[in-house]
Amino acid sequence: TISLDKKISIPRSVLLSTKKNTAGAKETFTTSDLLYPLLMTSNNSVAENIAYAYGTTSFINWMNMAARSLDMRSTHFSSVTGTSTENISTTDDLFRLTAYLAKEKAFILDSARMPAKDIISDAGNIYQVDNTIASERTMLYAYAIPINGVERHVAVIVLESNNSISDSTMLADW
Repeated sequence: TISLDKKISIPRSVLLSTKKNTAGAKETFTTSDLLYPLLMTSNNSVAENIAYAYGTTSFINWMNMAARSLDMRSTHFSSVTGTSTENISTTDDLFRLTAYLAKEKAFILDSARMPAKDIISDAGNIYQVDNTIASERTMLYAYAIPINGVERHVAVIVLESNNSISDSTMLADW
């Protein structure tokens, strides 16, 4: 639904890891560049700015329509970030989403896997985005692993975990 070429202005502070005073300072990026902090650091402020650029209510409606089109029957979004308790889903629905992304939108999964990425604003300023695990209780990993000489795609999905990194690693190792 969104154009990856759309220009979106966001506060510089959204991308800076320091507490430097940047009040009022904004930078403009393409939506494509903003996918990196969104996916690699789970940056909720970036999600809110992307949604705002399209109209937040319309954006949430698009998210719910996309979930329905992927037969994600138990999924409902009330906000664009993962912080709302009114956003609900199941491992089955998240698996459907992951399978769709792997088949149709692999660049999204590839972007989420990058260890680091420099993004450049329209003004030429460079921001480094380091891949960090920001989610505490939820984790989704997608792998391609060889099983009996055939590459198989596997998804590990953990919800409501006390230690999602440890639980995801144990499941993946299994």
